[in-house]
This record gives sequence, C-alpha cells and structure tokens, in this order.
Amino acid sequence: MTSQQCVDANTDRQMQQRAFGGADARCEQKLARQVKGGWDLESSCKTGTSVAHTRLELRGDMNRAYTVDSLTRYDPPRHGMAETRMTIQATWKGACPADLAPGQTRVIGGPKLPPRAAAAAASASAR
Repeated sequence: MTSQQCVDANTDRQMQQRAFGGADARCEQKLARQVKGGWDLESSCKTGTSVAHTRLELRGDMNRAYTVDSLTRYDPPRHGMAETRMTIQATWKGACPADLAPGQTRVIGGPKLPPRAAAAAASASAR
C-alpha cells in the first residue's frame, strides 16, 4: 500500500509514541544503538494481557529517505498472531500539500484519512 502523509513536529512525536505501543501501553526501551547508516531499536510493551517485543532497524537519512524494518513478537499471541513484520519506505517529498493537514494521510488511489483514522487503519493492518 502506498500513502502520503503530512507530518509536523506534533504528528512526528505522536507517531513515535504509537510505534512503541500506543498511549495505553507500558513500554520499556531495551536498546537504542546507532549503527552504520541508521539505528537499531528494541522495546517491550505490555498491552492488555500481552507483551509486544519489537525490534526496529532504521536505515538511511531520516531527513530525506529511509527504510524501517520491524519485527514484533507477541507473548502470548495477540488476536491469534504470534508475530508481525512490516517494512516502511519513507521519502521526504517537501512541504505538505494544501489539501492535507498535519496528521492526515492519503491512501494513493483511496480516501484521505483524518489523523485518528489513519492510526486505527495502521493498527488494524498490523493485526
């Protein structure tokens, strides 16, 4: 799926919080290590009755173009899934278009989603 998202400082901070389990999760950062070409991050988040162990590999220039590879393992499995994998390829395309407000996402070939709907859609696709 390809999408376009308008990100400002507040949106960026909220996305980082969601990446580590969301507002209702209790998270512990296990690793944040700068490596050649990027970062390796690990965290564990307790959400409900499950613990999500996540490893992220970020590679590239965070101001121009980068890739995020993530692997999350759930203990016990969450919604019947033991793990999820996701790859995000992000590219800075310039200032937000006039028809997208900070936090909004446009699915290419689909609808424009408000900030909360975009977050819900991302969570649903990871299940």
